[in-house]
Amino acid sequence: MASPNTTLHSTNSTGMPLLGFGTYQMSEEQAVGSVYEAIKSGFRHIDSAEVYGNEVGTGIAIAKALQDNIVTRQELFITTKVFPGYKHWGQIEKSFDQTSETLKNQLEKLQLEYVDLYLIHATISEMRLEQ
Repeated sequence: MASPNTTLHSTNSTGMPLLGFGTYQMSEEQAVGSVYEAIKSGFRHIDSAEVYGNEVGTGIAIAKALQDNIVTRQELFITTKVFPGYKHWGQIEKSFDQTSETLKNQLEKLQLEYVDLYLIHATISEMRLEQ
């Protein structure tokens, strides 16, 4: 049984499951098995992030669930996040173009053409992304 959805206020009435399965602190290997089993058990919202380091495993699990006809891509709601960088930790703050390139890399790792929600993981950056 899938979790209930809420309708987002948008032009296309996108539904977002109210309950999601997070991949924080999972290894690549753990993500493969855990995300696959989560989808099999009814989770339709999968939450990942650049800094979790497990997007390849998450992508393998999603691809396997799609291949095994457990769900269609349209039934899934995939969230991932970009870490914008933080100079006080020695990380260069990402520009708009670098953020776009990061998303392309994340989509490749997740084996997806799109994600349903893309978030800035932490707002500690001193620089706002260009518009």
